[in-house]
Amino acid sequence: MKFSTSILSAVLVLSASTSTTYGFSNQMESFRKVYPSVTPNTAPLASTAEETSASTTTTVAATITPDENASANGLNDTSSPTLSPEFQKARDTAVSMLTTSLPNPALEKPLVHFMDEYFTSLATSANSGSKNPDGSEITAGQALKNMMETLNYGMKYGMGVGSTKGKFIFEDVRHMAMRGEEDDARYESEDLKAMLGEDVNKDFYKLGCDFFRPSMDFEKSLVLGQDNMKQALEQINNGENVIFFANHQSEADPQVVSCLFETISKDCGELASRITYVAGHKVTTDPLAVPFSMGRNLLCIHSKKHIDADPE
Repeated sequence: MKFSTSILSAVLVLSASTSTTYGFSNQMESFRKVYPSVTPNTAPLASTAEETSASTTTTVAATITPDENASANGLNDTSSPTLSPEFQKARDTAVSMLTTSLPNPALEKPLVHFMDEYFTSLATSANSGSKNPDGSEITAGQALKNMMETLNYGMKYGMGVGSTKGKFIFEDVRHMAMRGEEDDARYESEDLKAMLGEDVNKDFYKLGCDFFRPSMDFEKSLVLGQDNMKQALEQINNGENVIFFANHQSEADPQVVSCLFETISKDCGELASRITYVAGHKVTTDPLAVPFSMGRNLLCIHSKKHIDADPE
């Protein structure tokens, strides 16, 4: 996973510093190539991970096959920096749950690499003294919980595993973020309620930000051109439109943008949640990207012949 990126826009420059340098997009592509052969409606990752107190002790409410299963496939080998015992245990627990639940063994290698990068990133953040927005420590239990939640959503909505309704389909050219809001008329649809089930009130925008935020080093990240940002807010408040031209780096860009905008001001953080991203088909079809994309406003134009598909 690539947790470092630079985003260039018309009004400001964002430079997000993170703790790993591997290619998120490359791992997504590997996952994308093998997931079509997965048999749908297989049981999802039936596990929950929760933190017990403020320490890094982790309790996993699941029956977990010992690490021999992962070891036999070479999945406990990693070239990442050595993790602390707490983070190593959390990482191995996640791998064990994954390898005993995946319907297609071909998915293991790219997903384990994805895990390695995430646990390494959060371990580095924790060692450097970075904190969560509420001032709490970044812990191994947090990394485990975030990872298992994300993989479960990816399998459910990106692949249709364990869902009677199949995978989530982005049916229209324009997709509005799914945030579980009571005043959102879409949630009156019985079909949508059936699709989401117990996740009907889930804020998928917050899910993505909470997943990536602890991997970012905000002290070394830069947000330049903030005066231009103020001007953009004024124009938007006056009913005008503002376009941010971005140097796209990875599927994690929207979450990185949101987390950096939040550091400017509350208004900028709110603006980040309202941005509509022009996106290609990958972010709406890749299993790992689907739950994050569900929480974003998207305009999906796959070809110039469809440029007028959405009259608005």
